[in-house]
Amino acid sequence: MANQSLLFVQVIRTVFIGLTAMLLGSFYLPPYNRTIDFSGMQWQVKHHSKPEGPGPNYFSDHDSSVWVDASGRLHLRLRYSDGRWWCAEVIGMQPVGTGILKFAVEGLPENWDPQCVLGLFTWSTEKIKHHGEIDIEYSLWGKKKNKWNLQFVVQPHKKKQNKFRFTTSIHQPKTHEIIISGKAVAFSTSGVNEEEKRFVVRKKWYPEKKIFPRINLWLYQGIAPEKGESVEVIITSFKFLPSF
Repeated sequence: MANQSLLFVQVIRTVFIGLTAMLLGSFYLPPYNRTIDFSGMQWQVKHHSKPEGPGPNYFSDHDSSVWVDASGRLHLRLRYSDGRWWCAEVIGMQPVGTGILKFAVEGLPENWDPQCVLGLFTWSTEKIKHHGEIDIEYSLWGKKKNKWNLQFVVQPHKKKQNKFRFTTSIHQPKTHEIIISGKAVAFSTSGVNEEEKRFVVRKKWYPEKKIFPRINLWLYQGIAPEKGESVEVIITSFKFLPSF
């Protein structure tokens, strides 16, 4: 009788795991070990000890690379340790769809390096073109005197109509929005005493496809910072306002 009971439990457990996998299969996330709470949701912390995109770069989940302070702000730090530069990335564990993704950035540090990239973006693990990637990115892309330092992009980026590049005061606080509807993706960036920047890409969207918000700090082409200094950015908050 005891063996039958044990067998019954094992069968139930197997069925449960199978059903869970079926239900969550479309919301698959990489199995990273560390999670954090930020802006009312959980985020996985990316870790790769071998070169990984974007970049390619190394990504650390150490609490010296990614942490949330007592005020609830997210810190990402690019740092040098054990003979290599470590980048940082977090992945929201709650999928989003059509609606508004709102990122508030404190402002980049004065030692912002031409190789550094801060990305506020979406990424889908489902079968969707270009992974459903939509980007807001701060960077000089390796050029000290680049004419622009912020860009809006709907992948693929090689299509001119899919991107908008401009110069803004990156060291000042900014609020960024990605607005996703079934027919278009729109962007908005605003700051104190600055003209709001807007951009729209006409693109058919599939509301049933789930995407995940991500935030990362990385090195363009994996090239080390020119001055060899650690770089830290602060994200004040993230919100997703779904459309109904």
